[in-house]
Amino acid sequence: MKLSLIVIVCLLTSSASAQSNNPRIQQLFLNKSNTQKIFLSPGLATSVKMPCEIDEVITPGSGILNHISERNKTRFSLEISNVARSTNFIVHCVDSTYVFDLIVNKKLHNDYIEVIGDYGVLRLTQFPYIKSDKISATNFKNTEMPSHELLKKIDSNRPEFDLKNIEKLKVFSSK
Repeated sequence: MKLSLIVIVCLLTSSASAQSNNPRIQQLFLNKSNTQKIFLSPGLATSVKMPCEIDEVITPGSGILNHISERNKTRFSLEISNVARSTNFIVHCVDSTYVFDLIVNKKLHNDYIEVIGDYGVLRLTQFPYIKSDKISATNFKNTEMPSHELLKKIDSNRPEFDLKNIEKLKVFSSK
């Protein structure tokens, strides 16, 4: 009897913890080099507000409906049916692209998500002007390096930090 009561309490606590970590209504500041998870339940709608004018929302798979608002081109809605599976979806804006993971979940659901901004850039994974396909730490010095102009372009896309304006934070731990 006590063991079953403990199991029930643990299940309720873990369910409440999962819901508190994923609020139904939230604002997001997105990292453009990562995907953001959005939880949807069949039969419930989700509204998403982006910080940009939306050109297109791509949702692969069956059972997923998306609709860009006719009144406000920064908003779109998502709905899924019982046959929908977890997948990704991509939002193309005029100047940006955002990638989301759509997670089908009957217990967790996001009703409204407002993307208030973003940071970062897409992760550069290849240098386009390197001749060798196989580069390792041992043979990198023998490989033709990218041009200085390309490196300048890469550096110009990196965010700049003014080290004088960074405040020191004190982190306290309690025992």
